[in-house]
Amino acid sequence: MKDAGRLVYPLASMTEDEAEAFGICEEQRREFVRMDSAKINIARHMGSAKWFRLVGVRLGNTSDLYPNGDDVQTVEPWKPPKTWDGLGNDTINRILTQIDGGLPNGQRYSDGPNAKKRAAGRLCRPTQ
Repeated sequence: MKDAGRLVYPLASMTEDEAEAFGICEEQRREFVRMDSAKINIARHMGSAKWFRLVGVRLGNTSDLYPNGDDVQTVEPWKPPKTWDGLGNDTINRILTQIDGGLPNGQRYSDGPNAKKRAAGRLCRPTQ
């Protein structure tokens, strides 16, 4: 299907891993969608994905016959939080020292997509 279109920009729901990385709770995760270019050989690559948040907008069209009016869905641009936003130099240096020291069992932290418990990014999020 993508081969039939000249420019294709699919939308995808936020994944559980993305929500965890951005600090989005599971109940709100489905409110966020990302847009990527599916045909990067035709036009310049758009860089990182563009994110949108789904929002409801009241149309204000209530009447005696239609007391609830309409509430339609639209999107607004959204930017994921940056990893180091809100962290001071002392906190950043502590995180980097902890990454450099590795895990208690001798394993190293990783930035790989399947790292799970060894993911270095986990140290950059506030503790709950």
